[in-house]
Amino acid sequence: MEKKEGALNLFKLAAVISLTAVSFAFCACTKEQNAPVSNQQGKPQILTSSYVPYTLVKNLVKDMADVSMLMPPGVEPHSFEPLPKDILKIQKAKTFFYIDKTLEPWASEINNNNSLALGKDLATQEDLHIWMDFDKATLMALLASKTIQREYPTLKQEVNKNFAKLAIDINNLKKSYSSKLANCKSRDIYHIGHLAFGAIAKNYNLNFKPLVNSSEAQEPSPKDILEMIKQIKGKNIKYIFTEEALPPQMADLIASQTGTQILMLYTIEHITKEEFDKQISYQDFMYKNLENLTKGLECN
Repeated sequence: MEKKEGALNLFKLAAVISLTAVSFAFCACTKEQNAPVSNQQGKPQILTSSYVPYTLVKNLVKDMADVSMLMPPGVEPHSFEPLPKDILKIQKAKTFFYIDKTLEPWASEINNNNSLALGKDLATQEDLHIWMDFDKATLMALLASKTIQREYPTLKQEVNKNFAKLAIDINNLKKSYSSKLANCKSRDIYHIGHLAFGAIAKNYNLNFKPLVNSSEAQEPSPKDILEMIKQIKGKNIKYIFTEEALPPQMADLIASQTGTQILMLYTIEHITKEEFDKQISYQDFMYKNLENLTKGLECN
């Protein structure tokens, strides 16, 4: 009976995988090429690679500088390759912030003495998403703050003040995660996505179980999917998690097979144009993650 059920499940999975094989690779096929960029005269111009450095820098400079983002909303940063016009922007930029050469190798290869990796020496190949660790996110913001103050002395006082506020905000996030994730009915995060939340799991004694056990884009195998379904059923899990860039078919399939509900976790490296236009901050995204984690893990 189990063999028949397994064969039937494999048939269903094959249909879903055939529809999502390309898109499940975290939307690496996105064709949009023009990121929203403002150009206000008379303000310092700061270029960032993607939304993580963008939102940290915006916390620091507010409206005192014109901050732009090289990657368009929706683009998969793990597989992003800059166009010639992007390379030219970086080479001309007085200040260019990116995350790290491990996550964004293309950025470190472009010749510009004004490029700075905010996550230098913080990332590992096993976990590239360093901003999910609040201490490392604070260090990234600190490096950006010091650089901006040095490059733009007229902003020094306000940027220093804004960094102090951001550091307090991040520390409050850290305290909230510690208190709200201390007592949970489940400590297993079954995640229909990739290895993006390992730091949260490690720091708060949770078991992170991603469908794709990699920090980068990778397609799950039918065996991986069936094994996750088996574990979820065996542990009577009520909620599973997915991430913002993924098409819904895979999470919907696993939810239908296990009777679970789906909750979102935000990597912050993938954002929609609507989220960009709303300027949703690092803090806002991380509080959304905490809200869904406390619900999905049934925390007191």
